[in-house]
Order: sequence, then structure tokens, then C-alpha cells
Amino acid sequence: MASAESPWLAAGVHYQRKFTSARSEGSERSSELYLCGSPCASLLCWPFVTGAPCECEGKLAHILQGVCGRAINGAFGRAGRSGGCSGARCNAAVHLSDEGIRGELGTWWEARHGEPPVFCMAATGRSQKGAATTAARGERSTASAGDVHPTVTRCTLPAARVVELMRAHESDSKYIAMFLAAPYLQQMLEDDGLRSLLAMRSRVKEVSEGLAACELIRSLVKPEVIAEGGQGVLVLDVCSGKGLGATLVSFLLPRGRVVMFDANGNMDLSHVKSRPNMSFRHLDIFSDGAPSVLRSETAGATITIALGMHLCGALSPRFIDLALAIESIDAMALCPCCLKGAHGKAVAFAARSRGVDSYGVLLETLQAICEREIALRTSEGKRAATVSIVVDPSILSPKNAFVTITKSPMQ
Repeated sequence: MASAESPWLAAGVHYQRKFTSARSEGSERSSELYLCGSPCASLLCWPFVTGAPCECEGKLAHILQGVCGRAINGAFGRAGRSGGCSGARCNAAVHLSDEGIRGELGTWWEARHGEPPVFCMAATGRSQKGAATTAARGERSTASAGDVHPTVTRCTLPAARVVELMRAHESDSKYIAMFLAAPYLQQMLEDDGLRSLLAMRSRVKEVSEGLAACELIRSLVKPEVIAEGGQGVLVLDVCSGKGLGATLVSFLLPRGRVVMFDANGNMDLSHVKSRPNMSFRHLDIFSDGAPSVLRSETAGATITIALGMHLCGALSPRFIDLALAIESIDAMALCPCCLKGAHGKAVAFAARSRGVDSYGVLLETLQAICEREIALRTSEGKRAATVSIVVDPSILSPKNAFVTITKSPMQ
């Protein structure tokens, strides 16, 4: 029943906080400067700065040679990692202002990517010590598949063993049977990078989730577009992890495009190079620049679908807010996991009080958030939209439902 305090809420629990804000710069967590979703320090070729030979093959920014490294770190919000420049005692040949350092990086970004630089401060959950080194080796993806490590990690799990492990669950879900019969299975087994995704212990669950996402995408896109390979279709896989689900979507839409986004830029993403229509961007979706980064990817797309699989805690409300705020996103599919903190406790309490499963209350709560935000945006002249819940028992997880939004008109 709707409460007097929240007449918009027909079910679930009251979720008042609106997730439009990014990480607070005043929080106790450390923060650093990001450029269009990537940490500035990870975009810079540090060996070039110091005059040493580099192995980045021009993938990173060859700028600021001879400039004080501590001053650069300070301009990127990382002064605490090196103590900042020592001033008169510093032996570096060149010193630039923070604005000058950021300006050079912004100029490089615009020349390379053809989009204006958007800087923002974002909190980091852990120290980024060593990030520049891994970036120079190419193991840290930043903006596109072209930035992914060129050396494919060798998968030690034999193809026959992968099939054996998957076949043991063939009767558990229609999606496992579909996967074993898929025409692209052989390609995944023969490619070390792609097969490494199937070496993960969570492979069965993730295959079922990924193919469930594919079925949902089929329902959102015209059959003739799917039949033509998804030309013009863009899927933004937010909080993608390593991207087994994104890989399956890329096979569904060979003429479409799949862009993965994740806050973890240290994953082995060598498999991304095996799919020409896939790319990866390192992005904290709570950063101020997240809307700009997501929006920039939608240019040229006929249909854009935001996909969020197994999102935990505050990620789900933030994902909803982004999907609705960005007008060029046409549809959203969210498979939520949980809410945490006070709201998670409220969901659990409401479920116990009603004698129902807490996941159902979570879905109701997220549906109510969607309905409230849609009503607010429609009153402001934005596109109308509908929200629904789709339960898929063939997903091999108790978290087996999607909250979907479709904006009108859909192409």
C-alpha cells in the first residue's frame, strides 16, 4: 500500500535519495582527476615523461616530457601519493601549472578521440599505485578495444573440458542448451582469450544471464533489425565485469556495437580484441563525467540499450538515473542483485512483514523508483516511457528478473 509520505510508491520501500550526484570530493575516500571516465594518470606515457624508452606504441599520451612528475601527480589529484613537488629542491627541468598540465592532456585527448575533454574528480576505492606502469604495458584498458593488451592470455582449460563442464548443466536451463548449440561456440573454444571467459567458475550462471539479456534485447529490437545483424544497435554494458555477457551480446549483434564499462581497469581484457564490435571504457558510474562518457558513445546509433547485469547496492538506482537522464538511451534492462545499508534493511524488513521474498520487494522498489523518475521527466517534456518487470526462471540464479524501461518512440 502507498504511504502518506510517499504517494508515488505503490509497493516496495520508500527510496528517497536521488542518485544524480557523483562521489563527494569531501569524502574520506581518496580521489583523483578523471578525463572522460579514465584516470588522467593512466592516460599518460610515464616513460616518455622521464625520457625513457616506452612500449606503449603511441597508445598513451606522449606529452609533458621533462615536466616534474610530482607536479603532474599533483595536477591529477594524486599529490598524496608522492608528497607533491618539493619546489626549490626539485631537480626537474620543467614545471607547469596544474592548468597547463591538464590543458596539454585535454588537447591530446581531443586530437585523438575527436571529443571535447571532460575532467572530473572521482573517488577511488583503493590506491592507484602502479596504475601508470600497468597502463604503459597495455594491460589497463582505457578508451577502446585498441587500448587493450595485444598479447592474448593463454587459457589452460582445454576446450573439451569446457564443453564437458557446460554439458553437465544442459538440462538445468534452456540457455545452456542454446549455448552448446550456438554456431559461435566453436569460435569461443578455439580463441584463447574468449575461452578464458569460460574458464571462470561462474561460467554457467553468467552464460544463462548473458543469453537471458540477449533474449530481452531481441524483444526490444525489431525482428528485421536482429535478422540483419543489429545494424545501428548499440548496447552499453554498464558494470560489465570481464564481459562474458557482453561477448554473447556481440555475437547476437555482429553488425551492432557493444561497449563495456567498469570501474575496474586492472582486469585482463585481452579477449576484447577478439570481437571487432566490442570495446571497453574504464568508468566509475558515480563520477561527474559518467553521463558525458555514456552519451558520447551513443553518437550515430539508431537504438541504444543500457544493460546492467547483477548490479549491487547503489549501482542499481544510479544506473536507472543515468538511463533516464540520457535522452539518447532508448531502453534499459537492469537485473538487480540487492540494495545495501538502511534501504537494504528496509527491503528485508518489508519482506518479513509481508511474508514474501525480499527479492520481490527489491524489484517493486526499483520499479517504483523508475515510475517516479519517468513521471518527473515526462512532466518536464522528456520522452514518455514505460517500466515493467520480466522474470526469467531460466537464469541460473535466484536473482533472475529484469526491470526494463522503454522510451517512446522506439525505432
